[in-house]
Amino acid sequence: MQAKAIIIGSDCPEINSPLIQNAFKDLHEFDAVIGPTPDGGYYLLGLKTLHHELFENIPWSTDQVFNKTIEKMQSLELRFKILDELSDLDTKEDLDKFPFLLA
Repeated sequence: MQAKAIIIGSDCPEINSPLIQNAFKDLHEFDAVIGPTPDGGYYLLGLKTLHHELFENIPWSTDQVFNKTIEKMQSLELRFKILDELSDLDTKEDLDKFPFLLA
């Protein structure tokens, strides 16, 4: 059995168990799965095999993180799936979109 790993953002209130389970299932067919956020980052990255290049020379904390990661996946010829876009919480305005978190 091949090892798989998924990292998730802790600031994404929309992540749930079924989403993570489905991402692991997607790794049976794809080399990678990635879930974009509206600000240009990602909330989830899953890999069958570690590719250090996906984390090197990325302009972290910018709106280019997702696009640069996709470019690297393409240059490595990885088969990948892009998941649905979910919001993460970086600002007070982001938090205001989820009033149940403030209750």
